[in-house]
Amino acid sequence: MDMITKIKKEGTDNSKVMDIAHHLTDVSGPRLTNSPGFMRAANWARDEFASWGLMNAQLESWGEFGKGWQQEKCYVAMVSPYYQPLIAIPRAWTGGTGKKLLKGEVVLVKALDTTAMAQYAGKLKDKIVMTLSTAQMKPSFEADANRFADTALDRMAAAEMQRQQGGPNQPQQNPQRQNQFSRFAMQRRMNEMISQEKWKFAKDLLRTVEEKREFTLDMIKPRLKNWDADRIAQLDMILMQMGVCEFLFFETIPTKVTINEYIDLAKEYSTPQSGQFVNGILDNIHKDLQSQDKLHKVSFKKN
Repeated sequence: MDMITKIKKEGTDNSKVMDIAHHLTDVSGPRLTNSPGFMRAANWARDEFASWGLMNAQLESWGEFGKGWQQEKCYVAMVSPYYQPLIAIPRAWTGGTGKKLLKGEVVLVKALDTTAMAQYAGKLKDKIVMTLSTAQMKPSFEADANRFADTALDRMAAAEMQRQQGGPNQPQQNPQRQNQFSRFAMQRRMNEMISQEKWKFAKDLLRTVEEKREFTLDMIKPRLKNWDADRIAQLDMILMQMGVCEFLFFETIPTKVTINEYIDLAKEYSTPQSGQFVNGILDNIHKDLQSQDKLHKVSFKKN
């Protein structure tokens, strides 16, 4: 009994639960698999075990997982009809936009099920999509937390579980849960539609680059100056051809977006100098096309 008493006293008087939870959550931060936050928490736990006297405390790999992810910065704001910052949290493993600040027309999708989503097919390209929420924000004049009185606790302890309507094996339908499932299904359908539009754009761009290959090369080669076209990185040449095609044949893509996109691609997937090289050629072509009034872009700005 003395040992049991000592164990209980250790748990009630000397508990480290809150301190451990604090280091694993607040100090380490979000702990998505393979993320920096996960590694901070794992390393702290290993070191803490060692400080308790455990022998051979170490991290063990369990196989290849892939890329981790963490949020570095997220900024969302409304700019019209007046400025207002918005609270937004990116979905895990969402790709960043680099140094680009994306702007676009906002589309409020009011579909509450996958059938109603059909009306938005082909209309979400280059749009910022927001979904309608049926949640109602009701004012609360009571504290978020409260302590139960002893009498209330006694009633709760003495209460018997009420049998759910429809029998023990037929749980009640929860309207809130049904609404949540409906929203998940609608979100999944929206993602499918956006993915289909992206795939269509990729195929259209690839086909255009192939069809206009000689045309785009004739625009690029005179601007290479002292460079031999055959000695330029093949990926750089392809990226510049894609940029020229977007300038001339994809009217919904702003030229600034095109140039920035291919600069980033060149930096990430080609040589260290490729970003500056692609930037110079595309910027030169853009200025010439603009001076010749050959750029015809659709503007989404409202009057």
